[in-house]
Amino acid sequence: SNQMANKKTNILVNPDKLFKTFERQEFVRFRDKVSFILGSFNVAFTCFLLGRLPEWMPFFFTIKAITLISTRYLAYRKKGMHYYLYDFCYFVNFIVLLYLYVFPNRRILFVICFSFANGPLAWAILTWRNSMVYHSIDKMTSIFIHLGPPILFYTMRWYYAAPFYNICGTTGQALIDGKLEDGTTCTIDFFEASVYPFIPYFLWQLTYLIKTEVVSKKKVTNLKYVTSFKTFMEDKKGFVNGLIRDYSYGRALFIFVSLQFGYTALTLIPIKLLFDYQWFHTAFMIGILLISLWNGANFYIEVFAKKYTEELKKLVPLEQEAALSKQPSQQDHSWDKKL
Repeated sequence: SNQMANKKTNILVNPDKLFKTFERQEFVRFRDKVSFILGSFNVAFTCFLLGRLPEWMPFFFTIKAITLISTRYLAYRKKGMHYYLYDFCYFVNFIVLLYLYVFPNRRILFVICFSFANGPLAWAILTWRNSMVYHSIDKMTSIFIHLGPPILFYTMRWYYAAPFYNICGTTGQALIDGKLEDGTTCTIDFFEASVYPFIPYFLWQLTYLIKTEVVSKKKVTNLKYVTSFKTFMEDKKGFVNGLIRDYSYGRALFIFVSLQFGYTALTLIPIKLLFDYQWFHTAFMIGILLISLWNGANFYIEVFAKKYTEELKKLVPLEQEAALSKQPSQQDHSWDKKL
């Protein structure tokens, strides 16, 4: 009779859990559908602005930056992953906003933002395997963090930049189709494009290390917060992990920082060519976009389809159990007869 009572209790109690699960799944499905629509609309609307209203691109970028990064902070905070937002890519997005609204007349800041956007951020889509997965808010946020600034500065460099933005060493003239209103063109030298950006880079790196390895080290350790360095340390299959796992913590951190520096230096080398030649910059942007689409296609075909099929199979017994739980009175009557 105890076994019967346990079965009876399970059927009477489980429905609430099942219905809560279904409600949560329904919400997740709804959220993913909305994300897919917004992700698809974002691509189409970005193309529209680029071709028809390029002067609005900075404002569109700003809306997305504030919305997506704020949403990510709230989501990552709950998971103990918010220290990711101290990473270099978020720092770049911050100084982009700083240039757009606080120091638009500082040409050197434009050059630094252009270099970072089309250097380490754009190449991160390849190295971090960012994917254009429209139904995932998290993946689309990662795409924006790394692809949003390159698109913005491609637009400002070759389509339109308002007169108050100093791109060619002067203000008062709009930059239209890569030229000032008086028809003159502009260029940058190698040191501007690939050497000066290391000044803010080193400032970020120093601040990052002081924050994560000195000021908040105990908090990060005790609360098990996730950082980029810890992620690479724990990724046993990763390339970086293979280079640092056999060393002490301090030496591994030094190697990790050195690898970041080397990666940044390499990706800054072609910046002058990207700034000076529209065809080269366009080909580069198309290549980066195709990589993100290829990664997204791989996710949908190789990963998502399998996971979705598995999830559907898991739902079958749950739905059967839920169907049985809708008839508690009949089950009670049958048990009473047996007892």
